[in-house]
Parts: sequence; structure tokens; C-alpha cells
Amino acid sequence: MFFVDLNCPACVQLWRWFDMPARRQWATLWVPVSHMHHSSTGRGIALLRSAQPRAALQENYGEGFDRSTRTGGLAVAEDETLAELSAIRVNTHFWRTSLFEATPITLYRRRNGTYWQLLGQLPEPQMGAAFSELGSAVLPVFKAPR
Repeated sequence: MFFVDLNCPACVQLWRWFDMPARRQWATLWVPVSHMHHSSTGRGIALLRSAQPRAALQENYGEGFDRSTRTGGLAVAEDETLAELSAIRVNTHFWRTSLFEATPITLYRRRNGTYWQLLGQLPEPQMGAAFSELGSAVLPVFKAPR
């Protein structure tokens, strides 16, 4: 799980690390928060609205990201609903009050069952080492009653 601001330059590096053929099939959850720019909420809502979140993240953190102004390439959502605004506010509140107030933050479970958070973006070799310790994703299996 990744807490990101869609206007965060360090989040660009995290996205580019993950957007590699060997890692594209990993199950990930990108949680938008708003703190870097007045457009962060609108970009976060645009990500939540997207039917193809991976494509939206690529649009935002790819060539369209403007490092000089620290703004993502994803168009800011218009006509936000109260529910959409609330979703970003809840994400941001949890991130601010329960985690360390920096982006990106990665929460993950190691193979030994312990939970960890990684603040910011590490250089390539260290990212590989950190994520080699990931525990496998296990989804519960439910049997229908007979």
C-alpha cells in the first residue's frame, strides 16, 4: 500500500520503480492524499474516478509530470462530489495522524509476518532488497454454504 500525493516528485520515482515489466503484475494499492499543492485533491479524485488506475498513474507520473512546478500530468477532476472529497480527506487524515507525514509512504508485510513502513524512496538496489522481504499476498478463500 502506497500513500502518495499526485504532485509529489519522490512519488514519481516510486512509480517509475514499480512501472517495470517485472513488477507490473504486483498487486498494489495507491492511496491518494493531499498536501503538496492546491491541485492535489483534484488529482487524487481523478485517480479514484479512473476505470484504469495504472494508466492514470502513468499519465500523472510519466512525461506529463512537471518537476519545476511539482504538478502531476493527470487532469484535475472537476465537479467533485462530497463523497469524493471525503475520501481524499479521510486518506489524508489517516496518513497525518497514524503514519509519518511524508510522501511516499509504503506499508508492507514481510515474510516473517511483521508490518513495516518505508518513508520516501530508496535508491534502486535498496528498493529491491526491501521488497525482496515482502510476504506473499494471501486472499481469503470462502466456501459457499451448501
